[in-house]
Amino acid sequence: REGDWLGVADPAWSRQHAAIDYVDGGFMLRDLGSSNGTGVNARLVPPGATGQALFFGARIAIGSAVLAFSHSGDTSLPDLTGAEVDGRYVLEERLREGPKGALYAARDTRLPGRVAVKILTPELARYAGYRARFQREAELTRQLQHPHICKVLDYGKGLIRFGGRDMTAFFLCLELMEGGNLADRLERQDVLDKHRVAHWLDRIASALAYAHPRGVVHGDIKPTTLVVVGDENPY
Repeated sequence: REGDWLGVADPAWSRQHAAIDYVDGGFMLRDLGSSNGTGVNARLVPPGATGQALFFGARIAIGSAVLAFSHSGDTSLPDLTGAEVDGRYVLEERLREGPKGALYAARDTRLPGRVAVKILTPELARYAGYRARFQREAELTRQLQHPHICKVLDYGKGLIRFGGRDMTAFFLCLELMEGGNLADRLERQDVLDKHRVAHWLDRIASALAYAHPRGVVHGDIKPTTLVVVGDENPY
């Protein structure tokens, strides 16, 4: 709301340091010419009137303070296991969930085999900026063809039927990597040989180097987004 402000007793904060604006269905963060700068997800925001797009889950750094930009309401999804998405995908197992949506292992009723289906929470889809970002990223990543990047198979806005109820949500369908992610291995405290880790890093770096000149910056590399099939194939 206009006039809302946050003050912190930190000498690294300027008197008027930064502002968050709601513009055209999305949020923008502006640095107000501060002396120490404003960081978002470990990158400095260029000073200026336009600012930088700000999405829920972003980490804003001002001096020693790190603030999480989050939605004030509940953005979680109900458990959609068993639901049918877009008249095609049957969600069989919830693999991961977070404030932005949930990832499921699913069965494709038109083609043999299983896929991964990511559902964007409808609460976020209310914001035009999120909808545009979701579609833009889906279109870009579907064009990527690399042996160590999970393929995007389908995406769109579809009807989800579950428990006698219907809702509409944006979804993304990807290859399902049955091996689990790196976070699973770390949680199990698997012993990771340094030569194997170097082998994985080489292939992941190759995938990122392929994506960057095509206009795609991952921006969220972490153990849950690195999937390893067997011991030799990281995605």
